[in-house]
Amino acid sequence: MRLLPRQTPAEAPPRVSRSNPSTASAPRMAAGAGGRNERDPRPILFLRAYLGKRPDAVGRAMLELAGALAVLHEPVIWALHEPALAPVVGVRVEAIGKRMPAFLSRSRAAGQISFLFLAAVRLIRQRQRFAVVVCVDTPTGVGWLGVLAQKLSGGSTRYFAWVMDMYFAYVPAPARFLTRYEARVRMAIDAANYKQADIVITLGRCMVDRLTRLSVASGRIRVIPPWATPVHRDIGGDLRREWRLESVTVVLYSGYAGVRHPLRSLIDAAHRLQTDTDHHLLHFLFVGSGPAWDAARQTAEGLGLQNVSFKPAVARDQLDELLGLGDVHVAALASGATGTCVPSKAYAAMAAGRPLLFIGSSNCQVAVDLAEAQGGLSVDGEHIDTLLRAILSLTTESAKSTYGVRALDFQAHERSLAAGTNQWLTLLNPK
Repeated sequence: MRLLPRQTPAEAPPRVSRSNPSTASAPRMAAGAGGRNERDPRPILFLRAYLGKRPDAVGRAMLELAGALAVLHEPVIWALHEPALAPVVGVRVEAIGKRMPAFLSRSRAAGQISFLFLAAVRLIRQRQRFAVVVCVDTPTGVGWLGVLAQKLSGGSTRYFAWVMDMYFAYVPAPARFLTRYEARVRMAIDAANYKQADIVITLGRCMVDRLTRLSVASGRIRVIPPWATPVHRDIGGDLRREWRLESVTVVLYSGYAGVRHPLRSLIDAAHRLQTDTDHHLLHFLFVGSGPAWDAARQTAEGLGLQNVSFKPAVARDQLDELLGLGDVHVAALASGATGTCVPSKAYAAMAAGRPLLFIGSSNCQVAVDLAEAQGGLSVDGEHIDTLLRAILSLTTESAKSTYGVRALDFQAHERSLAAGTNQWLTLLNPK
């Protein structure tokens, strides 16, 4: 069986000896008898309640992987509703909630419970059996559908838990008792079904540490890091002109910013630099949504900052343009949330060939990858002077070019969709 080729964008420089040249090609899958790869012809089922008009990072990763696997397998996605997206070639998306009463759709909790019930009934009634059932993060308890598929098939269907976001593993202080209690109960439910999975796939070593603390056996866990698609390095001019940013160096935070994404330190840095005449052409741009995004905007407005702008999330077809606009990209994750996720925006920045500033723990997979790639800097957001030095260091012309090329090189060789798909294929097609 042929593996997918690695993606190597034209902008990527020749590969330096980060790894042995003899192992730089895509990994080979184990071959069965006669030298052929053994492939189960049954479909692969992905389960996630919501895709929506604007899939989040988890939803996009699932769709991208399913599309890549369609070359060799038959991917099927069960979602509550038909997504308002262009079809993915080779991927069958089935809306299992088409006949669900409208009033249930208005409540997210009711919708999630309905998805679990409808998917369970469908698994029981449907004669078709699957090679693998991949349960993707949400809703809480979705993994029990994988366990059900295992039991119904007599063990011939494997259950993979794809853990990309352990949202309820982190509750910031202060939080109400009921909020903390709900989070603990939800994590206990998910941890219990992770233990039943044939394989638990997650995004980084920091997430492995979280899972093992939940008593998930380390032997069940595999790491397949996030991937990103290369972006042409010279785009972004249209949005610059539209937003009147042609003459400034843009430090960009893009995407959702929730309780795990501290942005206050960036606002404090902008406040310090606003009166610095040597750096008056440095501009902080926040594009997205979320409670931390709202809080940062209110703080910036209260301080009267002129070197900060806030824009709502752009349309999907403008995302590459946005990534090209940023001269330096920022990703952030609260230290206490390390291991609950691996911010995908970091890899999107690398794919755009831009330097990355990561605000968070050095144990986070982003910080580990950034150190290996030498494509940016990681800092602890609690120390504003260190953060300021990192920002000023990354925004020089030479740094933007050098760090950006290294970041793109790392992404092209280590964090491409093809590389991730090859790792998935080794799990889906065992010897």
